[in-house]
Amino acid sequence: AAERVIKELFKVKDSYNLGTLPQVAGTAALTDRETMRRNVEMVLASRKHLLRGLQFLAEEIYPSQSNFVLARFTSMPAEEISLALKERKILVRYFKTPRLDDCLRISIGTDREINALLSALEEILGKRVTKT
Repeated sequence: AAERVIKELFKVKDSYNLGTLPQVAGTAALTDRETMRRNVEMVLASRKHLLRGLQFLAEEIYPSQSNFVLARFTSMPAEEISLALKERKILVRYFKTPRLDDCLRISIGTDREINALLSALEEILGKRVTKT
């Protein structure tokens, strides 16, 4: 295509490119409703588990109906928390932008991954998650 057309297309392009095989696999996955239902239930349960732990560690947790949680930390700079987690091979999203620079975007993972994250946050922040 002409360069000017490509430039316009990039304005609306999603951030990730998908080849034919992932598109076919994604379409097939969407038709397997039972597997999708089980995965949704797993994400919902894992998100609930994450939220229970974060209530003792973050100063604010924003409501989420998604596969991630946005949490605000004020007891320690979020960027420092993000770097300390990265040293432990735990990746979260840190946004160095106004209004989000004290927040971390935490994707929902498995219970094992969430337990590792919560344990690391306890250590980094010097707080304990009260077991309920």
